[in-house]
Amino acid sequence: MQTAPHAPENLSTTLPRLEPSDAAVRATLQLILQSQPFRTSRQCQDLLNYIVKHSLHGDDASLRERILGIEVFGRAANYDTSEDPVVRMRAADVRKRLAQFYQAIEPTSHTNSDAHPEIVHIELKPGSYRVTFHYEHTLREDHGSSPVPVSASALDSVSHDTTDHTVTAALEAPAVIDHATPLPVGVDYPPQAGRLKVYIPIAAVVFVLLVLTGWKAWMVRVDRLQQRFWAPLTRSGQPVLVYVGSNAVYRFTPAYLARYQKEHGIKHNGPEFFVDLPKGGTIQADDLTAVKDCFVSVADLAAVTQVVSLMKGWDKPYNLRSASDITMGDIRNTPAVLVGGFNDTWTLETINDLPYSFRDGIRIENRADPAHSWTINEENGTPATEDYALISRLQHSNTGGPLLSIGGIGSFGTQAAAEFVTSPDRMNDLLKSAPPGWEGKSMQAVLRIKVLGNAPVAVDVVATSYW
Repeated sequence: MQTAPHAPENLSTTLPRLEPSDAAVRATLQLILQSQPFRTSRQCQDLLNYIVKHSLHGDDASLRERILGIEVFGRAANYDTSEDPVVRMRAADVRKRLAQFYQAIEPTSHTNSDAHPEIVHIELKPGSYRVTFHYEHTLREDHGSSPVPVSASALDSVSHDTTDHTVTAALEAPAVIDHATPLPVGVDYPPQAGRLKVYIPIAAVVFVLLVLTGWKAWMVRVDRLQQRFWAPLTRSGQPVLVYVGSNAVYRFTPAYLARYQKEHGIKHNGPEFFVDLPKGGTIQADDLTAVKDCFVSVADLAAVTQVVSLMKGWDKPYNLRSASDITMGDIRNTPAVLVGGFNDTWTLETINDLPYSFRDGIRIENRADPAHSWTINEENGTPATEDYALISRLQHSNTGGPLLSIGGIGSFGTQAAAEFVTSPDRMNDLLKSAPPGWEGKSMQAVLRIKVLGNAPVAVDVVATSYW
């Protein structure tokens, strides 16, 4: 009869790590991208997805800062990385969000330490844009002591041709652990002082396979849902027109700024500084000038980026227009995506007579029940903690072609709505109340967005209409 091997000499030392399979890495990546830390940042999702893909392929040439800026964030080929630190900023953000993800699944004294045996640790070290992958499992004492790190690769050193007879014999007469040889796989020792138990996630392999199979089936389903939702626009042979409205902006005249600089001893030149406006003070109309068709909010720009990224992913040609750079002839009989709410006159005109529409600059009106409308809670200059957005998908609009309008009462609503309709995993939320044959119907949905720290952090569907 074979005797059971013995425990390693130093149980407190982390043993060599096992390299996870590409499939296990991709499964974990999808869990991370759907998690709360990443769900609110499409840029962090895109960056992590890109660097994981190229790290798996060993493609270090694609993991340089300039390449990331061009490929992930759409920067020009000659952009100055010292002037535009978008890659470094987002990489730091990704590290923070990864830490939040793993902290959320870390076992505590009240949870099962094997709750996530299939999770791969994806690590982005400071100063690098290549991620590393590893598993970490634990040895635990029977009496509830703290976990001792041990990797699955150390457990692989145990012979894999152990027969059922050998394991049975070991269970019948377990050997005393004497720090000479590794512990056997699959053996639980009685809870006696000085004895240890190895928790081997044997079920993890089956679990990962089930996760991968179920994940692939679910992803195929939601991808098809998203494609069916966008089909009225993408099935056309024409390029999709993507239009974003501009914001109303007034600036101080150069003459006023020159006087202000001189009076206040401001040394630098140019208009990019804040003028101190005391409460109750006055400004002459001659000191202001309207700047038309020049400014797009950061949130609206983020929304346009989501739509354009989706079109590029589907190899669908598109034309990007903004502000007054569009006429009725451009949009007539053309598949179009309109990005913006009150700052987009085309949106206001095309959805004016629909079940839900924008009204009075601050609300989305329900025509069937005007008393049941949705209004933001911004008052007396206090930033709103809530926004509402309206998604309108029209098979045939009054411009003659299929149209998708994405707009919020505020800019955060527009950004959140764009992320919603470009994320495959949100299709179930958007279409859960859809009637049979919804693909051939027009529809609208009202979204409620929670705003925290000048960013949309949570989105819910509060009303839908199909016809």
